Amino acid sequence: MYPVFLRDIPNPLTGETFDIRWYGVWFMVALLVGLFVFARRGRRMLGLPFDDVLILSVIVIAAGLFGAKLLTVFLRLDYFWADPLGFLFGRSNISITGGLLGGGLALWLCTRRKEGIGFLGVADALAGALPLAQALGRQGCFSAGCCYGKPTHAWWGVTFTHPDSVCGLKDVPLIPTQLLESGLNLLLFIGIILFEKFCKKRRQGATFLVYGFGYGTIRFVMDFLRADKQAFWLGLTTNQWAVVVGFVLLGLAWWRLLPKSALAVEAYADPPARRIFKTRIKKRDRG
Repeated sequence: MYPVFLRDIPNPLTGETFDIRWYGVWFMVALLVGLFVFARRGRRMLGLPFDDVLILSVIVIAAGLFGAKLLTVFLRLDYFWADPLGFLFGRSNISITGGLLGGGLALWLCTRRKEGIGFLGVADALAGALPLAQALGRQGCFSAGCCYGKPTHAWWGVTFTHPDSVCGLKDVPLIPTQLLESGLNLLLFIGIILFEKFCKKRRQGATFLVYGFGYGTIRFVMDFLRADKQAFWLGLTTNQWAVVVGFVLLGLAWWRLLPKSALAVEAYADPPARRIFKTRIKKRDRG
């Protein structure tokens, strides 16, 4: 509701001022909390050191940002050609679905041949951090006014009136889609923790699939309630079609890959110290 966190901060390099927005603050909070949870789960479940988790996170986040922008370029080519630099480097025009696809591909490439770790193991560790980070990140969307909902006369309607808000329907009560999705992601995070606690016979990859089906359902439903500009095809948004494709892939993974994976309770019990990225330090010859 209040987009600006700190206003008119002096820039000693240019002599001008700049603003720090709540969107960026919430993004950093979500990033740090997600990294902390991922690091704890990575060490407990896979024996990964923090520096490996940090390097992997940087790669996945960079690939996710690239995928988030790339998907919107294909979906909004007219906006892209009108102002390519503004489109690419602006704070809007980011697709979470594209980010998940790009980050997921990078995660698979980095872990597909790591013995004892593997893509499914790292995906399970990450699946416990993603919904919590997404719940916090949607608070930033609410502060900025993006991803807004359709007009409503219900008691829960919220009105964006701040002149810096990016909401395209100011002074109109709207469905609080940002808060709804934030709350649903928080429930998904709690559900994943309970799933791991009580489902002792699950296999590696099951937690990630639960997250995939859970978040996909949330996103598919929420798009029906949103009023911001989105690309449609055959009555569904492109993000909803991406969810449909994702459900097919997740279903195939549940059917073909999951039965072949190891039991999670055994795979994640007292893991030895492992590495994803090996560093070689060359010793200097003593002369």
